[in-house]
Amino acid sequence: MDNRGGEPGAAWLPATKDDVLLDSWRRSWGAHGNPAEVCGVPVVAEAELDDALLHLLTDPLESQSRGLAGTGVALLLTDAAGRVLHAWCPDRGARGHLAAKGTVRGADLSESSVGTNGVGTVISSGRPVQVRGGQHFARFYSDAICTGEPVRHPVTGVLLGVVTLSCEITPRAELLRAWVRAIRVHLQACLVMAQPQVPADGDGRDLMLAAHERRAVRAALARTDGDVTAAAELLGISRATLYRRIARERRRAAAAVGRRPVSAGGDTRSAQMVSHSETGPPLP
Repeated sequence: MDNRGGEPGAAWLPATKDDVLLDSWRRSWGAHGNPAEVCGVPVVAEAELDDALLHLLTDPLESQSRGLAGTGVALLLTDAAGRVLHAWCPDRGARGHLAAKGTVRGADLSESSVGTNGVGTVISSGRPVQVRGGQHFARFYSDAICTGEPVRHPVTGVLLGVVTLSCEITPRAELLRAWVRAIRVHLQACLVMAQPQVPADGDGRDLMLAAHERRAVRAALARTDGDVTAAAELLGISRATLYRRIARERRRAAAAVGRRPVSAGGDTRSAQMVSHSETGPPLP
């Protein structure tokens, strides 16, 4: 039965009182219909992946992954769209687990691709998430437990990616929550250390992270067809903050080509600010 666009009946919903997971299931049902419709994990082309975040966090993640040896737990880093940038599998159990799930570099783990999971639901909700067994929307994850945390820009708060621990069902589920939280805190500290000293104007962001943020904002606007409110929710920031980001980047682009800067006003001109007409893309 394909009930895409409708609401799942109570019998279809997972056995949980977690509103984040229930909301995710409803979104997934609207996108996919019957969970049996999700048969595999799509993989994007290498050219679509941006490794800026991976380059910054490889060393700390390599260090963290060494502590997973012998546990059967894999460590994943994805971008803000839910695409796997790298997976660390320190033992045979972890490698077998990911291979069986089709979790390779470029695997798209967004809700729109595979439904409720420990990456896509983190992105959609902006919150830490643990998804156990049948709480996953796709049936091929029914023997897995995935625990994810959002990784955010240390200055702007924009979602940069997700760090996730994934393994077969284990009674140590709560330990996984604490473990991935500690990893995320460590990564956030590394991102802070990667920033240059912030000057008086408060805009001393590392160029690599600034470029990554621009791409994340551009992608969010594209996914929401220029709807600033929806894009802000997707990025995990306020609407006003997103308006400021758009205005700042348009001023930067205007200065680069000698054009007059655009006002930072957050009024009904939002459609013009995010439109690709007249002045081109808002975030070059």
